[in-house]
Amino acid sequence: MWPAAAGLRLLSSGGGAVAGFPAWTRSPAMLLAGLLGAGIALQVIGLLTGNSERGLAPDPVLAVSGFLVRAVPAALVGERWLPDTVNAGWLALAAVAWLVVAAVVVSGWRRRDVRPNWALAGVAFVHAAAIYAVPVLLSGFATPRYALPPAMLLVTALVAVLEPTATGAGIAPPLWIFAAALAVVLAVNLRVDNSRAHGPQWNDGLHAAQQECADPAATTARITIAPLNSSGWAAVLPCSYIRRG
Repeated sequence: MWPAAAGLRLLSSGGGAVAGFPAWTRSPAMLLAGLLGAGIALQVIGLLTGNSERGLAPDPVLAVSGFLVRAVPAALVGERWLPDTVNAGWLALAAVAWLVVAAVVVSGWRRRDVRPNWALAGVAFVHAAAIYAVPVLLSGFATPRYALPPAMLLVTALVAVLEPTATGAGIAPPLWIFAAALAVVLAVNLRVDNSRAHGPQWNDGLHAAQQECADPAATTARITIAPLNSSGWAAVLPCSYIRRG
């Protein structure tokens, strides 16, 4: 969370010149946007040219609904309390998460003991939505791991809204309440179940590969990896490498 907050602080402050680089890099915002855009462009080019094994299945509806119903609730409520499938209970918790967002915004707008950094909050929120939407939009899958970077950016945005009025003035009650609620969510969701946790042990697969490569004619060995519910996931290793072990 702190690297994201520090990076966005640099964005909002304007930063200084980057010596030895083109003039446009003197703006940290432009530099970061250029690097982020370059990374996204490389991934898109790989998909469009067929140089990537990942399929392309654009789904803008899933990207938007996933951010509203999955990413934000997972950040503020946690995965453990969310049901296995999106149902009425899930939607109720999603509504609670968005009520928290609304309460933070109202507190920042109306309370006099906070000094909201609306620029930082806005940049963080927009980046959270964009970073979640891009992989979901391209792949057509809203997997839970896509919500991790947006969650950190969302928390950064909400904390920016609840900043205290001045250094040394103390932390406003809304920020204490928000921090305490996040601490509870973190404690409950410190370790959650996921499909990758039920895969085969790597040592067992490596032992089977060593037996397979004991045949002098064998050149490669296939080791099944998690998640088991996704058929075809495996690591193919050369026997020359396995025999060295």
